[in-house]
Amino acid sequence: LKESRLVNGYRPVKITEFGYHTALGAGSPPQPPVTEPIQARYLLRSLTEYFRAGVQAAYLYEFIDLFSDPDNNAQESNWGILDNDGREKPAYVAIKNLLALFNDPGVGATFTPAALDYSLTGADLANIHHLLLQRSDGDFYLVLCQEVTSYDPATRTELAVTPRPVTLNFHQPVQSGAVFDPENASAPVSTFGAVSSLALGVPDRVTVVRITPAASEIPATADTYARGGTYSNTNYGVAPVLQVKRTLTGASADFYRVAYLRFDLSGLAADVSGAWLRVKVAALGGEVAPGTPRPIEIYQTQDTAWTETGLTWNNRPAAITPRVADFTVSQIGEVKEIDLTALVNARRSAGTLTLALSQPTNTNLYVEFHSRESGAESAPVIVIDP
Repeated sequence: LKESRLVNGYRPVKITEFGYHTALGAGSPPQPPVTEPIQARYLLRSLTEYFRAGVQAAYLYEFIDLFSDPDNNAQESNWGILDNDGREKPAYVAIKNLLALFNDPGVGATFTPAALDYSLTGADLANIHHLLLQRSDGDFYLVLCQEVTSYDPATRTELAVTPRPVTLNFHQPVQSGAVFDPENASAPVSTFGAVSSLALGVPDRVTVVRITPAASEIPATADTYARGGTYSNTNYGVAPVLQVKRTLTGASADFYRVAYLRFDLSGLAADVSGAWLRVKVAALGGEVAPGTPRPIEIYQTQDTAWTETGLTWNNRPAAITPRVADFTVSQIGEVKEIDLTALVNARRSAGTLTLALSQPTNTNLYVEFHSRESGAESAPVIVIDP
């Protein structure tokens, strides 16, 4: 690849043919043979290295051996990852395992990979190659390999390579993960939970670490509620609760309350796979049986510049119809998460999202949610699944 740059500069590169043959019975073939396990190891390493180097396409030579050669004497009939009779060589199994790990049936044209904040540390990181990939479900796949010689072609023997101690450090919350050795198995060789670092022994085989990042939270940057009637010019920006109530038709407007929340989305560099508004119920009212569901409607608002200590009923932002979501609450202390993924992605480029929480006409069932002034554990947030 380095030499190709001398000829074509940085034009796209495609490799039309690469492979390793396993004709160990041949005397002195033009290209030295390798054992079947080394064929698997070197092919996986080649595929991941080509991708890491930006190669657009690489064509493996070849899929199946050209003709039967039980004694493995003919170079030209031992390039396949399948024997001529269809037997799966270790290379076939290894590539199948790797493809199964990376297969992403949900990926679409709109998927933009996110970033994972990580680092590798160790006494000796020389020849430790790594490649980070992400599937559309949000999971990351870190490919690691000790890029050293694994085979002596002169003696036709496999070399013993000691795994290199490496620590994988996570600089953001991680929910869980698993370590895979696709050369030897499809199932993970180990799993881990919410850790800040992971001790690994990186061999000369391709090792894949699947990493599921923990959901992050975007706290409300402002929240308050507005109250009608004689309270139309009163601000409730420092209140520890957000009140919501829709009175009966003809009743006093004094009882009408709408809650407002604003979120800063500027930290989202790409569309997210999931986004949920999380709110916690502080109090309930209304002369109804305990456990009665109380409907809540969520609207986007037109004005995003209102201030927490300046908003009143008289200057409240107008709601944009139709509503974006609705839900019900029925218990004090209940925590609700409402899917707003589409809306968050639609507003991401604008950098700000403001919401209004109200009730349908004639509901007359009072609800209080904790505001951000009530403390971080109860405050409204948008939960983000990358």
